[in-house]
Amino acid sequence: MAFSVLVNGATSETFRPNRELRQGDPLSPYLFILCAKALSNLIRRAVERNTIHGLCVTSSAPTISHLFFDDSILFVRSKVAEADVINDIFRSYEMASGQLVNLDKTTVSFSKGVSDRVRGSVAERLRVAVVEVHECYLGLPTIIGHSKKIIIDILHDKFSKKLQGWRGKILSRAVGRFL
Repeated sequence: MAFSVLVNGATSETFRPNRELRQGDPLSPYLFILCAKALSNLIRRAVERNTIHGLCVTSSAPTISHLFFDDSILFVRSKVAEADVINDIFRSYEMASGQLVNLDKTTVSFSKGVSDRVRGSVAERLRVAVVEVHECYLGLPTIIGHSKKIIIDILHDKFSKKLQGWRGKILSRAVGRFL
């Protein structure tokens, strides 16, 4: 496969890349963003067509169908039909990007009211493992209840540990005594 690029508005000579893009390459974050945007658009279109339905926190809030950061979270109804749409989205994404969704690292969890039969059917259709609770996302627990104190305590502990690491590595002993 040969490429050419625009340089100051003029097309360059064609060239053939001689190695793949690897993790740590300066272009990797940009390619990740482009691919995530493409996947996001596929999911958004499915929501617009009402073939999948996201999570609605309140009637006045927008529907949340997915979150992308280091990991990805999809919110859909516990129905085999919606699992089939997710599989179609993944197939389209894989064909367009050349990337594969790693189903070994993918898990699904369900709301409390979903029957075991539906859980099994959806998980089987998606070909992923079922977990009761996702331990954490972006370093924070996903299930924390209604207590804001628990959230604050978790954040305080994380911040304190990070600060202790900084004190030991960067700050002098004299400065550390005053903190």
